[in-house]
Amino acid sequence: MQAHRMTVWISTCVTVCWALGAGCDLDQASAKLDQGEQSLVGGSLSVIANVNQFPFRHAAATGDRQVWAHWHGSPIRDYEFETNADLNLRDTIPTRDAVESRDTVATGGAKRYRPLFQDLPADFATYRVADALKDIELADTIGVDAFLMNTGSGPEDTKWQKLVQPFFDACTTARRDGRTFSIAINLDGSIIAQQARELAAPVTTAAEWRAYGAKWADRIQGTLDHECYLKRPPPNDRAVVGFFNPAALGVNHGRAFLEGFRDQIASAPGPTQAFLFLSMHGVEIAELEAYNVAPSLVDGTAGILNAWSVPTGVTPPEQFNRPLADWASQQGVPFSFSARIGKTRTQPIKSNPDGLTGSEANGFGTFTSSWQAIIAAAQPADDLGIAQIVSWSDLNEAHDVRPNTAYQRAFYDLTAYYIQHFKTGRAPVITHDVIYYAHRLHSVREPHDTELQGAPFRWLQPDEVDQVYLIALATGAATVNVQWGPGPGQTISFTIARAGVRSLTAPFPLDLADDFRPGFRMSRAGEPPATGWVRSAFRIRGGSGFNLIYQDMVYRAGSTARPTEVYRAGSATRPAAETSQDTLPQDRCEVAGVIDDCDHLRP
Repeated sequence: MQAHRMTVWISTCVTVCWALGAGCDLDQASAKLDQGEQSLVGGSLSVIANVNQFPFRHAAATGDRQVWAHWHGSPIRDYEFETNADLNLRDTIPTRDAVESRDTVATGGAKRYRPLFQDLPADFATYRVADALKDIELADTIGVDAFLMNTGSGPEDTKWQKLVQPFFDACTTARRDGRTFSIAINLDGSIIAQQARELAAPVTTAAEWRAYGAKWADRIQGTLDHECYLKRPPPNDRAVVGFFNPAALGVNHGRAFLEGFRDQIASAPGPTQAFLFLSMHGVEIAELEAYNVAPSLVDGTAGILNAWSVPTGVTPPEQFNRPLADWASQQGVPFSFSARIGKTRTQPIKSNPDGLTGSEANGFGTFTSSWQAIIAAAQPADDLGIAQIVSWSDLNEAHDVRPNTAYQRAFYDLTAYYIQHFKTGRAPVITHDVIYYAHRLHSVREPHDTELQGAPFRWLQPDEVDQVYLIALATGAATVNVQWGPGPGQTISFTIARAGVRSLTAPFPLDLADDFRPGFRMSRAGEPPATGWVRSAFRIRGGSGFNLIYQDMVYRAGSTARPTEVYRAGSATRPAAETSQDTLPQDRCEVAGVIDDCDHLRP
């Protein structure tokens, strides 16, 4: 894990109240926030001004453990070729203006937040490569070794050229700068299965699926020799080819596809051989046995089985993954755990016309439990030494750890902490007192507009909860205070006995008379009680004037260690305009020059 310098635009409206020797009044901070400013308060909490600095001491990795991150679908910036329209911004707006298949007015937009923005390069035509390089730099800085690029297309397709090829180009630049980052192709079984059904001559028989697998091998064969392509270490030296959800093809057809792919790669001229990384999507052991995911299909020295997700209702994930890992070991197939923010569709939101669905992520709960399972499994000497992050960039399903307007750098910082623990086998030494917080913008039980949204959010398992979640990184014994509501008695205290990481929960404010931002502080004996308060960057909505139109179940997160960063909307031909991340879908209409079709939201 190397520290490299990054340039990140920080909002000029960020206010930093340094309480060094003098207290910073919580009500004054709240008043500033009500005026549209974000307030960060120092004091007993250390402010990390440099975005490359983390609240723990860097330690060099030991051994060959690696972390791969699933890259899916959402680049930092995404502009329409013909109009230069900002698609990441457009997809957060509940417009009636149907564009292709993106008519998502019934759910309040296709996305709830955006990646953090950076200025356009001088040559607009190269922004995709510039953004790919930014992604690589961000990931490499926290110890990610490779991206698995999710795709259902090949090098000849426009989508590949738009989303995949820029990463190979950017990785070449990163290698010249001394980074060792890699890129791998991750075939998406869900997309491949759908495409096979839509062909003029649909793929139906096992023989046809075997031939289809061979065709896919031919499509990506040349890419496997790229200087940045992810290879297993010597003496294996095989190119890693990921395959997400082969179950989408059906057991027999999925097995035939994999066999055709494997045999075609093996017969191709040149030294490159494939190393299949199978991400099974919530399957049971019986299904794996039906796939014959053993040395007869995947060479036991060159294949990995990865548990991508768990079936609905299984919590914590390790209860499902541990038996899979044991089974894989018995079959001679290496196994890899996944780190995720949530359970099934992770952070609970999937905003598209076929429904709002998801599972409760319990703030940081599933994220920390999945990393703890990875670290626990990494202790045996014969462990595989690979973890997969699910995911780096998937805004549609709201489980990306890349810095964004919803989670800021909270999951990013914590991922850096857990990666170092995984790679070194030791918990990092904490150097700054930091509180990370997560909460929603409204209660899960807040009534929505049934005419405009229609069907309510559907929980895949009935465990939704109103809560404020915290993770405290403490350099020593301390007290954590949380003002979770505006009324008397709505402050709760926690005692931390020693240095380390502590997960905490506080009540969620209900029946608010007005919008409210929870407050947090960490203090020690001898410090004035008014020092160190920090307000959340995100308002919990309430009051008689608040009427929820579209439900937004995505958690918002931040920390006491970094200023709040905001996205700036813009295009190649228009100056960027600042937009706030602290919004619900109903607040995002009439973005000047972008989309102003929100008449349906007016009284």
